[in-house]
Amino acid sequence: MTISVGSTVLCAGQARNATGSPVGPANFRWAEAPGVLKREYVGADRIAAERIRSDSGVVTFDVTRTFASVEDAFAYIVASKSENVAGALKFDQTEILANAAVTNRTLIQRGCTVSISYTIEG
Repeated sequence: MTISVGSTVLCAGQARNATGSPVGPANFRWAEAPGVLKREYVGADRIAAERIRSDSGVVTFDVTRTFASVEDAFAYIVASKSENVAGALKFDQTEILANAAVTNRTLIQRGCTVSISYTIEG
């Protein structure tokens, strides 16, 4: 599965490689908060839901990037500052969140491998 935000590919599937292409997702979590408020009226049989705000969601997952050298891994970390952090969140061609933003990105370098944890909200 390909996961992207705007024009930036965050995850390109499960095929391992040494080219720095992102492998994953791992530890995938998706939480949604529908934009409804539940109202409990006295004497009513059930709650009455009322849509009062936009739906929102949070997606978190990890990916790994393995490079040919430690220098290439560090170069990626420096270059990652220019990655697009806002736009439509897509799984393959399916739009999941129209207005998403990477709100947290944690990078850990271990030898030639960089592990990245993403938190995306929208």
